[in-house]
This record gives sequence, structure tokens and C-alpha cells, in this order.
Amino acid sequence: NNGTIQSVENNNRVEAFYRWNGSNTSYVSNGGDSTSIYAGGIAGRSNGSIIASSNKMPINNKAAQEGCSGGIAGYNTGEIYNSGNSGTVKVNLAILRDLHKAYSGGIAGYNTGSINKIRNIGAVTASEDYSSPSGRIYSGGIAGLSTTTIKNGINNGQITTVSPCPQNNKCYKDQIWYYDA
Repeated sequence: NNGTIQSVENNNRVEAFYRWNGSNTSYVSNGGDSTSIYAGGIAGRSNGSIIASSNKMPINNKAAQEGCSGGIAGYNTGEIYNSGNSGTVKVNLAILRDLHKAYSGGIAGYNTGSINKIRNIGAVTASEDYSSPSGRIYSGGIAGLSTTTIKNGINNGQITTVSPCPQNNKCYKDQIWYYDA
């Protein structure tokens, strides 16, 4: 989205995924090489404005190296205003890659734009199938990760972050590091 989306309601499930070609070097999504997948109820990636819009359905993103999932926008550099999400939002990294990142948020997975007057009541999950010391997973009720100020937001959804235990038994779950014997 590079324009304005206004008064839109999503009532359809969003599924984003990669297809693995069997090697550890190339991942294919939507017919082209891609390791980053953006999934959102209104827009996968938004550089424009999303106003008075809502998502009511699940967002499921299974990515290779970078996955951004949001109830409204997976990756937002524009404006999200007076909008809400009630669907579940999930991102899962299924292949071990160095420097992998997963962002999952009730409104935006990754945000560098403006978010104002929003509400999330959907559950938010960010997870990975393989733990990597260089990997990062983020989940939040409004944004998985935001580099800007979010104003007038309410979150009532459950937030879960899950990373399996690597060989040294250091685990990450629900935003807490712990050791598993």
C-alpha cells in the first residue's frame, strides 16, 4: 500500500508462507526468491495510510529468514489510524538461518510509522522452530517492534513469544530467558 485505505474490513483468513526447494540456500515465495514475508489483515506492507479499518480473521505467516505479521499491516512505515484487530496473529520461522527475525503484533508486526487510536483484542504469537544465537523474535499487543511512538492504543490480547532450547539449554518463552535442564 502506497496510497490510502479507508473503512475496510477483512473477513478472510490470511495465509503467507514460503516454499522450500530442498536446499539451505534458496527459498521461494509467490513465484520468486524471497526470505522476507509480510502478512497483514489489510496490507502486507504499508507505506501509505490505513484509516478506520479492521481485521477479524487469523493472520498466519510461516517465513524463512524474516517474517512480519500484523492484524492491520505486517510492516508499517506509513500511518495506521482509528483501526483495530480481533483476529489471531502468528509468525513462525521454520528454517534455521543466521540473523533471522520474526515480528508479530496485534496492529503491526514491525513499525517505523505512525500508529494512533488503535485496539487489539486478538492473541499474538511469534515463534521459531529452531533457536539461533543470532536470531530475534518479537511479539507485542500493538507492535512486535516499533521504532516510533504509538499513541492511544489498547491491547487486550494474549502475547506469546516462543523459542526452543538450543544446545546450551538456554530457552526463551513468553519474553523470559530461562535454563532447561
